[in-house]
Amino acid sequence: MMNNKRRKILFINGHLNVGGVEKSLVDLLNWIDYSCYDIDLLLLEDKGDYLSQLPPAVNVIYRSTKSVYGPFWWLLQKNLSAKNYADILFRIIMILSEVLSKKCLRFLFPLLHISNNYDVAIAYRPGICVDMLNYAVKSKKKIAWWHHGECDYSPLMIEATNSTWKHLDYIVTVSNGCKKMLGSIFSFPVEKIIVIPNLIDIDKIEVRGGSCSPYIDEDAIKIVTVGRLSAEKHIEDVIYAMKKLISDNVSNLKWYIIGDGELYNDIKNKIYDLGLEDYIFMLGKKTNPYPYIKYADMLVHPSYVESQSITVLEAMALRTPCIVYRSLGPEEFIKSGINGVLTEKSIDSLVLGIKTVIKSLDHSETMINEALVTVKEQYAPLVVVEKFNNLLYD
Repeated sequence: MMNNKRRKILFINGHLNVGGVEKSLVDLLNWIDYSCYDIDLLLLEDKGDYLSQLPPAVNVIYRSTKSVYGPFWWLLQKNLSAKNYADILFRIIMILSEVLSKKCLRFLFPLLHISNNYDVAIAYRPGICVDMLNYAVKSKKKIAWWHHGECDYSPLMIEATNSTWKHLDYIVTVSNGCKKMLGSIFSFPVEKIIVIPNLIDIDKIEVRGGSCSPYIDEDAIKIVTVGRLSAEKHIEDVIYAMKKLISDNVSNLKWYIIGDGELYNDIKNKIYDLGLEDYIFMLGKKTNPYPYIKYADMLVHPSYVESQSITVLEAMALRTPCIVYRSLGPEEFIKSGINGVLTEKSIDSLVLGIKTVIKSLDHSETMINEALVTVKEQYAPLVVVEKFNNLLYD
């Protein structure tokens, strides 16, 4: 239950470049009641594409660490030449924290330019953000967010994480499946692992979806896939699924891939190697992918690992049928055949799901409406923000 006391909150994240974690952070910050909170946002790596989407009430503190990492002697020379003594000290403290103890990170406090009296401090990513939270930040309550749908930590990493998390008051994760996973791996008390899903702002994304289709070939069946082009997202499955669809005589298909990442060139080359350049189109990174989702006939999400999947929920909110690989997050909100289609992690199963949706495109209203109800009931901003407020005022 909230009271009348205004609270000072710190969020810590690396950057605000395009990504699911960053998108969820910006969405949350846009729905916080600023009559109750003073918000600082500490960014350690970059400002990023989403910076302009932050509400004016957020105080952004950018403490770049770009000149802190790299070969020590090269950085020393570079920072001495620039008279950038603070980054030299920052790097020395980081080295001491690795050699001696992470407690040395407390000496970073004056270099971060943050307050010394937060009511709640939140690390929105694991790793350095949590380390900063534990040792360099002064706060009455400390919370870390966990967004990942898997955990492949080694025994040593698990031990180190247990040691780090013992300083936290709560861990927040975005799905019950993630909570169960964390409880089975780490020693952190499961009753202090709180589920707060990422919110879906239906009205906002509907507006950003616009009123005009971005597609040129309106007569084709348009499939869209949106995601980071990295190994766990398995975007390459799009290529093999399209090849099989064509060989199965499913005609008049166009597949659009939105996203960027380390596998961009590999995927593009594979498309050309298989002669599919007239069927699959790579559109790169888009800060506003919503018109492409809204006006597609379906969204296909072949990711092997999802803690929740904002992309799928946003497509459901935009009334676009979704075909999704089974994984920890989507299994919580997709009832296959009712509000979407879940498939096994195989090309054959994915193709079968696509064919099922193609056959029902002319009478998919029931599935679309069920999907929209799911988003409204479980992921609407007011539902999620109430959970957030309850945690902060606990």
